Amino acid sequence: MSLTYSIDEDVLGEIKTFDIIPCGRHINVTNDDRIVYIHRMSIYRTYTRIKNQIRMFTEGFKLLIKPEWINMFSVPELQQLISGESSDVDLNDLKFVDFVRTKDKSESFLFF
Repeated sequence: MSLTYSIDEDVLGEIKTFDIIPCGRHINVTNDDRIVYIHRMSIYRTYTRIKNQIRMFTEGFKLLIKPEWINMFSVPELQQLISGESSDVDLNDLKFVDFVRTKDKSESFLFF
């Protein structure tokens, strides 16, 4: 069995083959073109496979915030708007709040 320019993925319980170049399932990867294979695979995994999710996220985001308003934010500010606060969680504060709220020592509380 040899490596080809394709990838098999489980899609809702069914294995499907996706070509990362045209007719890729019929083209074997050789030692000479392994770097091309790695490059094509990385493009597939980081862009092609998720492009529909990226498009839907972008469309939904544009419904919430007008595209011209986005330009008001720097990249870190926009990341914070999308992902939330980037500061570390204060575990001592979390323990105190949980202790005050409930007096029992739950398993999740003791984990911390």
